[in-house]
Amino acid sequence: MTRGTRKGLAMIALLVAAASVFVLRQGSPPGKTAQQTTAFAPQPEANGVGPAAAANGIGSQRPKRVALPPVDAPLATILEPLAARADAGDAKAACRLAMELIRCRNVHEFQATGAVSHAKLEIEFDAKGELDNADRIAQAQLGQLRLAQECAAVPAQLRDRGPHYLGQAARAGEPEAMVRYVDSQSWPLDGRGIYSDPEFDRWRRDAPAMLNRAFAAGIPEAPVVLMHAYNNDYSPVGGLIPNDPVKAEALRMLMVRLHGWSDRLVPSTLDAASLAKARALAKQWHEGPFKGRSYRGQQRAMFQFAGLPRYDGSPHAFCVDDPPAP
Repeated sequence: MTRGTRKGLAMIALLVAAASVFVLRQGSPPGKTAQQTTAFAPQPEANGVGPAAAANGIGSQRPKRVALPPVDAPLATILEPLAARADAGDAKAACRLAMELIRCRNVHEFQATGAVSHAKLEIEFDAKGELDNADRIAQAQLGQLRLAQECAAVPAQLRDRGPHYLGQAARAGEPEAMVRYVDSQSWPLDGRGIYSDPEFDRWRRDAPAMLNRAFAAGIPEAPVVLMHAYNNDYSPVGGLIPNDPVKAEALRMLMVRLHGWSDRLVPSTLDAASLAKARALAKQWHEGPFKGRSYRGQQRAMFQFAGLPRYDGSPHAFCVDDPPAP
């Protein structure tokens, strides 16, 4: 991409961003005040996690169902049909609809706060001769603009319903919805209005136990959410779960086993006995809920952020249909 082409794209990006912000602003909720959250007392279990997933129907036999729309289907053609299916109790459709609505909310917020700074960053990279980085920023901006234009088709009655549908799918035991719901992906990126959202009190009651159930069910993204929750209070769910450095270290070790994460670069602050306990827990969890599996090298959809498009322009595969059984 030439400098002239890229600068032209940057100008177009800013103009379209302004129009997209105006269109998507209509019906946006106002900012709301925060309130105190309550502490969570973890359920006592022999392996340090919550009750078995079978009690919630996770992984149970499901009847045949109509396939979801392709991941690149135009939003204008799929949102109302997905809403009809979700309202009729289809958890997978509710998950897909929720993520499409949340993605539109996030892209609206990004356009309102980040588009100008990204355009400036692109120009800075270009001026320093870092053309590959400038190209990546330009491609991301174009992807944002395309998505913002698509999101203008979201019906007014669905615009703020992403958290509702994600909660519905999560409580029905849809694995991806459970992890995203617990991980606070329902809420706006800037945090406005979280604590007075009608869904918040139910989320606060449900999230810690749901995270334990997702872990016990062997959902491979659950350990990283639980690891951060045991490690610090930076996330909403982390504020509900008391810190536990031994379990946090055990979960880090589990992520090495499951996803091939690089091992620790700095020494642990745990003593030898605590490290041995963490190592034993990681082994127990890997062989128990996760059946000794490895997801090393696999692209896991639940780690994808619901807003920024991929640099290669490919669509996100949120809440896709389960592959056929072998």
